[in-house]
Amino acid sequence: MVTTSRNIVRKWIEDSKVSQYDKETEEMIVALRRKVARHRWRRAISAVRLSYKLSGKRPEFNNPVIAPGCENENRFVDLNQMMSDVVRKQPKYFKEGSIMDNLIESGIEVVWFSDLTQNDVVYGICCQREEKKVTVVFRGTVNSHNWSMNLKFDTNEYRNPIKTKYPGREDELSLHSGFALYLMRRRKDTGLTKMQEIFNKVDAIGREMCPDGNYKLSITGHSLGGALATLFGFYVGAKPMFSHLSRVYIWTYAAPRVGCNAFFHAYQYLERIGRIRHARFSNTQDIVPLIPFCNFEIDDLQFYQHVGMRVQLHNTGRIGKMKLRHALDVTYPLRHDWLSRLKRVFMNNIFANLTTLKGFGNNHTPAEMQRRLLFASHFKQALASGAYFADNKRNKIKSLDEYYSIRAQMHDSNSDMSP
Repeated sequence: MVTTSRNIVRKWIEDSKVSQYDKETEEMIVALRRKVARHRWRRAISAVRLSYKLSGKRPEFNNPVIAPGCENENRFVDLNQMMSDVVRKQPKYFKEGSIMDNLIESGIEVVWFSDLTQNDVVYGICCQREEKKVTVVFRGTVNSHNWSMNLKFDTNEYRNPIKTKYPGREDELSLHSGFALYLMRRRKDTGLTKMQEIFNKVDAIGREMCPDGNYKLSITGHSLGGALATLFGFYVGAKPMFSHLSRVYIWTYAAPRVGCNAFFHAYQYLERIGRIRHARFSNTQDIVPLIPFCNFEIDDLQFYQHVGMRVQLHNTGRIGKMKLRHALDVTYPLRHDWLSRLKRVFMNNIFANLTTLKGFGNNHTPAEMQRRLLFASHFKQALASGAYFADNKRNKIKSLDEYYSIRAQMHDSNSDMSP
């Protein structure tokens, strides 16, 4: 039944790409559109007259909007440019810099959304045609089934997809059983895993936009979605299917740990050869990024480790401003000796980040992460324009690639290497 429904929907999508109208219907649609356009212009002219009467000011037309290429010829007004200027100057419904405002201004299109069941992986695929970018977005925890999978702290062994020898390589990777099952278990109807399904969708959408395969790929998610984005990004970077991509960018927010020591070394190998770049954002006093610690298996005890470039977002109070005065709180696990590991354990101490239940709920939300991101960005820009930043190296916000060069000592020249 599910397969039949999918085939019907797929047929509807394919049929929609072909014009289903005859000549008379198309002429009727054009005539109706003209009537609607005339009506809109009348309403716009009436609104201008009303605003002129209410303001009592005479409108100025000193700088008419001229169509490109007609500056020295008979001039006519470029209506498209005029309307875009008017829309840009209108007050916005959403706050500037908010999640919805950024989404609207980015020009992103949602081209695929999968939510057949709330107990499965819910994800969406977006594209930005101007930048030739495909973005995979994983949803976070919303129901009891998601929580039951989150709390599966035991690990399952999966074959290492990287065949090349590198320091710390093992044939098997220990991954969080709940997160891995979401992506690795095979469906009974198609025989595909959720990861293979998303692989095929991403490549089909990317090649439809760029037939030569030269599209950009970003992967993101919050909480549970961040954990799934981490695993998915790792396998994208390791798969020959996506070897044509220059680099895969992963942006996770409040993501928990997903793998143990072997996964940690495999992940860093893909970072060293330039296949992936991962920014892992986390809020202070949010305990989700600090768990799980271990797999709680007595016969095979293993400790989870975080991957990627950590960007710690502090609150907007006095302590947050003090920590941001000199640099963003960005760290990378470059050293692997016991002293460095103990230092990371101390920095990621769950007891130092305990808060109230209400505080935990607020600190873990995407809205709070967006607020802290804006605070860090605006505060750094304000300091850069003042007397605090005389150092030219710190007077601007750096890109993720620049932080990999500084914190992880991984330069762009490494991206020429292939696994």
